[in-house]
Amino acid sequence: MPKVTGFIPAHEPIPLPAPVWLLQAFLFVTFLLHLVPMNLTVGGLLFLARGELSGRLSEPMRRWVVGYLPITTAYTITTGIAPLLFLQVVYGQLFFPAAILMAWAWFLVIVALIAGYYGIYAYAWASERLGRWRVWVIVGSTALFLYIAFAFNNAITLMSAPFRWWILWQERNPSTHFNLNLFEPTLFPRFAHFVLGAMAFFGLVTALYAATTVRRRDEAASREMFRTGVTWFVGATMLNYLVGLLFLFTHERKWKPS
Repeated sequence: MPKVTGFIPAHEPIPLPAPVWLLQAFLFVTFLLHLVPMNLTVGGLLFLARGELSGRLSEPMRRWVVGYLPITTAYTITTGIAPLLFLQVVYGQLFFPAAILMAWAWFLVIVALIAGYYGIYAYAWASERLGRWRVWVIVGSTALFLYIAFAFNNAITLMSAPFRWWILWQERNPSTHFNLNLFEPTLFPRFAHFVLGAMAFFGLVTALYAATTVRRRDEAASREMFRTGVTWFVGATMLNYLVGLLFLFTHERKWKPS
């Protein structure tokens, strides 16, 4: 394994604003707060995209997802700022080189976020005016948000593998500045692990919502939503057992820099 010491920039000369353990604790807590709306957003987008493409999207489920999606999307963005800032403060010497190495792929995260956000609002509030285009609007927003998740997975895996920075820069065409970490063995299992987790969380919340709130208003809609939620929760969880094992065994063995 090649040396990594020479590739990692030195820490900033400015002292940290708080002890490292406190910043790491804030990073952990704020990331947990981000996971709740993020999982509902990604899971809801995947459900709507699948339902629109298949033509089997029930109206109670559509109303439920469309009702919360603009709100959880806003919370996903706002709650994602804090953990990203704490990540930059604590691990800046790893995060910034990874983001710079990705360059255009990282810049496109902002473009995808704005376009996907507009698509969600258009689907939720102007669905009838969109007509047959509403299918592709929600599918496009889903693809854009999945790209954002994939780009972040690339950045995180590049942070943890600084010995690949020079390899990517030299062996890939540096003029493109689009260096995704596609040769990282854990990249796709990691991405699938989080996407399936979002689908399972969406199914769990849907089932709980149907068994409590909806049940008091509409028994038939409650049964349908509960069945759908349980199906998504159980199906995604079972698949995630397999993906989780793949994610575990694709990690490289522990090594010590020479």
